[in-house]
Amino acid sequence: MDCDSNAKKILIKTAPVYRLKNESEALKLCRDRRSIRQVVDMIDQPQSLVLDFLGKTLYEATCERRLERHDIKSALKTVLDALAFLHAQKRAHIGLK
Repeated sequence: MDCDSNAKKILIKTAPVYRLKNESEALKLCRDRRSIRQVVDMIDQPQSLVLDFLGKTLYEATCERRLERHDIKSALKTVLDALAFLHAQKRAHIGLK
């Protein structure tokens, strides 16, 4: 099997159906927001969301190298931008990553 190095990476999330439905509805409000992971597709069996893969977590990045002040500011600005948008939509997020 050949792997296409240009292929888009994804994340497949499975959870109880009610949680996937809630998350899917919330993410519909956030279409085209760079700072919020986007839904690529849905899978019926098993019920799953196909999401954009955003790369490394902040923790993974810190394991590779010490982050500079501008890296930390950029990461926090992205998170705070996403939270501000969600709060403006009367939404809250309980699992920041």
